[in-house]
Formats: sequence, structure tokens, C-alpha cells
Amino acid sequence: LRDLGRWEIISVRVSCPARVDVGNRLDYPSFFLSLPAGLATTANIAVELRTTLTYSPGKPGCICFVTDSMTEEHAGDLDPSTSRFPILSAVLRHFGVTNGVFKIESQIPPGSGLGGSGALTVAAIGLARALHAGSPKEQDRSTIALLAHFFENWLGFSSTGFQDQLAALYGGANLWNWGAGLTGDEPLYARTDMMPPCGSDEFSNHLLLCFTGHSHPRNRAGEQFKPLPSGELRQWNKVAQLTQEFGTSLKGAD
Repeated sequence: LRDLGRWEIISVRVSCPARVDVGNRLDYPSFFLSLPAGLATTANIAVELRTTLTYSPGKPGCICFVTDSMTEEHAGDLDPSTSRFPILSAVLRHFGVTNGVFKIESQIPPGSGLGGSGALTVAAIGLARALHAGSPKEQDRSTIALLAHFFENWLGFSSTGFQDQLAALYGGANLWNWGAGLTGDEPLYARTDMMPPCGSDEFSNHLLLCFTGHSHPRNRAGEQFKPLPSGELRQWNKVAQLTQEFGTSLKGAD
């Protein structure tokens, strides 16, 4: 909003989709670094269940988180250990966001394994980027994915691979080959679009997604920081092969 010769932010909204995946865990560094480069393969498909984060200005020095069922206020330093939204708090504190009202809306069932925490983390980093330097660009995606992975894993909030964050950033249907090379802008992975030629609307008519209502166990950071035992490499090779075949079949509308 431009008023009396100056620009003022009145609202910023960031929204990210959920996802289903195939080849889960092969996007963990300890898994794909234990296999030949480019062999580890995962696939994910965006689901039109969204996590949306909206910022509006608030009282100076006060951060307020708002959902449909609760409001949480923080005055002064933002402490992730005292918040119901520790990752969001950590992101805002790291990027020096000291005030504002943050409305959190999510259609993703908690604990469903559909990438809800990754979507919120990516949305938070995208929002911080927008407040500091304008809307994220295409070339910012790999940086945002890396930061989101670090915030989730290295602060001990959860244990994830990279595809949760990448799925929230890219949407669509994608095949990922991990440890793909030593050069290029995306040295950890190579992305292949596996959306069939018919497009997402027709694709949706041939896909049935069922949620059992059972929450997946919460993973804590630490368990992914070990190489794969040699005796398990053959099984994970097979998982990677089946995932690659899935992506090829999907791309061919088979």
C-alpha cells in the first residue's frame, strides 16, 4: 500500500501443498550417500491440502500466532521452546522478524505423514524472504529447501529427508535422483517432472488417496545420521528401482 509517498506492507500470504511419496527415506543423506550417486530415487505428488501462513503488521515488539482454535502472543525475544510452533518461532527469530500477526491455516491432518511440518517451514522461510527482500524467485528454491531442511532437522524438531521441503516448493509430480553430481546449481539432486501428458486434472481422476486416520510416529533428529549397513544396500537398491519404474509409468500415463 502506497500512502503519502512511502510503501507499507499490509499483508503477505504464503501457501504450500501437502504431498504423498514413494521411496521414502532414500532422500535422507545417510541413505543416498551410502548408494552410488544418482541411484537413490524418490517420487512425490502434491495434494491439494494446503498450509497457509499470512502476515499482517502488529504491535511493535510483539509476535502473535493465530489459528482457528487458539492465539499465542510473545513479547520481546521469541523463544521456540515456549511456543506451540517451535519451527516457525525459530525461523522468525533467526531472520530478525520481531513483530506481526501470523495466521496459520492448515488443511493437512496432523501426524498424517503428508509433509505438514515441511510445508509450514517452507512457508515461514518464504514469508521471511518476502518481508526482507520481496517475493521469492525461481532461483531461490534450492536455498529455501536447504534452509527448511536445516531448521527441521538440525535444531532437533523432527527427522526428515529433503523431499518434504522440495514437494512444498515445487508442487506437481516429480521424480528425484539423489547424489546426482558434483556440478550444477542443485548438486544434491536432479528433478524430473513426472506429470503425465493429460495434466493434473485428468490425473486426479485416476488416483484414489486414502488416509487411515492413524498418526505416524514422530521422528526425532539423530536417527538419520548413520550410514546404511552393507546388508541393507540391496533392499534399498530395489526400492530405488521400483520408484524409478513408478515414475516412468506415471509419466507414460500407464
